[in-house]
Amino acid sequence: MKIANLAQLVNVIGPVMTQGDELMKQTIFHAFRMISSRKSGTSLRGAVRGPTYTSERYGEVGYLDQAAVLDGDRLHVFAVNRNLDEDMPLTIDCADRPIAKVVDAEILHAPLQAENSFDKPDAVAAVAFDGWVANGSAEAVLPPHSFTATTFALAP
Repeated sequence: MKIANLAQLVNVIGPVMTQGDELMKQTIFHAFRMISSRKSGTSLRGAVRGPTYTSERYGEVGYLDQAAVLDGDRLHVFAVNRNLDEDMPLTIDCADRPIAKVVDAEILHAPLQAENSFDKPDAVAAVAFDGWVANGSAEAVLPPHSFTATTFALAP
């Protein structure tokens, strides 16, 4: 059996905040939902090649990072562009089957200091991402400071 826990569900550090009868989704809510709706399957080990930067704590770190989950004939890919100023191209190749098409894709992208509040509850929200071109492999250009979650259909 596998489980995941979220310590604080409401207020403090949680994905939702309440104020009287009002409910506000914090930025983390959207990333959590994007991942949890694509969680089923087998985690894959991916290889990312691209530009890096030097982190004081972690040494050389890639601007691009990813996680992938194989769920039957579906491939769920989560990708982040850590670069604050530049777009990053990303190509995805599946080792044993070609990518047939994009099933759905979302992106979480906003200015660095943006945050949701009760006055601006949708300052940061996931939206549909139509930047993928899929034909055997998949290619997209990820905007600076962004997180994408995509489901691809794999060819038989």
